[in-house]
Amino acid sequence: MEKYYTLQIGYSGADISDIATIIDVEASKTHWLVGIILNGFEKQDVTTGFVKVIGKDERNWETFDRRRPISYGTDLREPKTRDD
Repeated sequence: MEKYYTLQIGYSGADISDIATIIDVEASKTHWLVGIILNGFEKQDVTTGFVKVIGKDERNWETFDRRRPISYGTDLREPKTRDD
């Protein structure tokens, strides 16, 4: 059984949030990939970029951005699962 998270990558505008892409990521690689994306936002001086990490309960997610970065110690909610 594969454990994974859905990532919504986007930016916040004046009145809206826009999702640029949505990808599924293996749970064990989520911290790493979110960190790389946020680092890229910082290097490109993107101040409104965010990554939303969605697990099993799709109504309850974590959002990371420049003000709230992710670390390897960050606890994420329960991942989604799918059979191989």
